Amino acid sequence: MEGAVLSALSRAAEQKASTIKARLNQKLAALPLEARLGMHQPGNQSVTTFNVSFSTIANLNLGNAVGDLNSSIQQLNTEGRKELGETVSKMTEAIAASGDVDNAIRKELLGHLSVVSGEAAKPAESRKMGPLKTSMEAIKSGVTVGTQLLTLWPGVEHTLKAAGVIQG
Repeated sequence: MEGAVLSALSRAAEQKASTIKARLNQKLAALPLEARLGMHQPGNQSVTTFNVSFSTIANLNLGNAVGDLNSSIQQLNTEGRKELGETVSKMTEAIAASGDVDNAIRKELLGHLSVVSGEAAKPAESRKMGPLKTSMEAIKSGVTVGTQLLTLWPGVEHTLKAAGVIQG
């Protein structure tokens, strides 16, 4: 009986360690994009600062969106779908730096892009097409405000189609 308890405790500890390791790897994968977006400046842990149009500064609390985006981009890259990962990364950076949209729209667009990239990173049989399509429509609608964003979105859509995430 004692051996069974010890074995069960050992398995539980290994499972917990594996979960912690996976969470740590996810957070580490998010750091490069967070650093490019300026999220880890000393004394400013919860607010990301973007320099827009040289002198205009916009402050935005991105919450979990950037971490989720980084995680899905990392997963896409790991699975060999680097073109899709790079396209989502470029769109993320363009939305974050766009001077054409206000903070509320920027945060909403990044949230929707997070849904799109998260679903794209899942196996086809696990994807939730309803939220994916809804978020894609919201992004299409939102990017019409910014000319740079408007020119980038068709490339994201094309790459999603080429990767088999959505049907064209």
